[in-house]
Amino acid sequence: MEFEEIILRLRGRTEYFRVEGETLLLNPQKYPFGRGELPVLCDMEGEPSSAYISGNRSIILPEGGLWFKAKAIGIPFGISRPFYRDGKLFSYFLSEANIGSGRLIWGFSTVKEAENELRWMRRAKEMELPSTEPIGMGIYENVFVIELKNRKELFSYLNRTSRELLMERFSRESRKVEAACLFCLEPTDVRVDEVLYAFSFPGVDELLGREDCKDYLRWLGSSCGYNLRLHHDCGIMHGTIQADQGFMTNSHVANHLVGEEGTWMTDYHMAGELREKDLRKLEVFFLCHVMNPLPNAEAIARSHFSSENFPRFEFYELLLSSSPDALASLGAFPLETPKSELTEAFIEGVELGYYKRSVFEVESRLKREMLRKSLLLKGKIWEILGIPKKMQRGVEYFRLMLQSKKTEDCYKKLRDFLEGV
Repeated sequence: MEFEEIILRLRGRTEYFRVEGETLLLNPQKYPFGRGELPVLCDMEGEPSSAYISGNRSIILPEGGLWFKAKAIGIPFGISRPFYRDGKLFSYFLSEANIGSGRLIWGFSTVKEAENELRWMRRAKEMELPSTEPIGMGIYENVFVIELKNRKELFSYLNRTSRELLMERFSRESRKVEAACLFCLEPTDVRVDEVLYAFSFPGVDELLGREDCKDYLRWLGSSCGYNLRLHHDCGIMHGTIQADQGFMTNSHVANHLVGEEGTWMTDYHMAGELREKDLRKLEVFFLCHVMNPLPNAEAIARSHFSSENFPRFEFYELLLSSSPDALASLGAFPLETPKSELTEAFIEGVELGYYKRSVFEVESRLKREMLRKSLLLKGKIWEILGIPKKMQRGVEYFRLMLQSKKTEDCYKKLRDFLEGV
């Protein structure tokens, strides 16, 4: 099965449009659209084009063995999708979003965010770090937004508001902003967390071979950890900032790409100069468990990174920890850390790659086989659990749906599926 077909089965395609805007390109010859022409995911009239889905606000197009990615170009579907009318693009500004910097234009980047990401992506590439290739950025003109607090308020408002009343509010309250998007070339668009979902299903190690699974996850974790260490050694933080309620981080498994032979770091919109040693340690800690669907990932990560590693942030840990296993790792309760061999293998791999600057070696055959099977399994697991294909991730929802199904029946379906591929 061709890789494009796997991506199609895993995520599907979406429609996008093209509008006029400003293009700031480092490599114009690698930009697949006309100069002054920007792709956008929105509701508008006209003849759409089709592309593969990448995340909640991005598309990818195959380009000479690589993937061209247009990031932060809108929202592909749903009631929060931006809309285009009479030469104007309408969206929403979230003032307390708990995403990225905490303040964002829904579906898009701010110009400052896009400039920052382009700058750090360019620096990473110049230093020959495992990263994506910057192509440039675009700026949408005539963008109008109304302000809401966060995603919860946004969807609550849209669910109870007609389009007529919405347009009246835009006419009355909207303000004009500049929204931006980003373009890059990737060796792959598969995120590490997508692969990890397959290994999060009970019994998958029996289907694929326990030792092979552990070896692959050690390699995967060590490759990601090593890439993060290379960036830190060059003075680049992936992006972790202290916020009112704790931390916001870009250092997680959904921001690492994986192919048949290697891994790469991506998404540099929060990247910056490496300054504080404590934040460097936190980026390793977050890489081990944030967005990681493997069983007990956070509890196991906490057992590896005791509060002694982060003396300045111990109060933050205690304040935000509500689960017994999290508090146990801080010495609040004498409980054992839950066990999971596959999770341990991945986290030990991250530590090996980061602290030992070493990548756990496995055969190329195993890397190719595990990547292909894990992506096919992830797609089938989504189908069995009834999770929409467009919902590419969501650890808590995944676990909730998993608990609602009979594991034995699901296991049999996965086994039969694997026998046929």
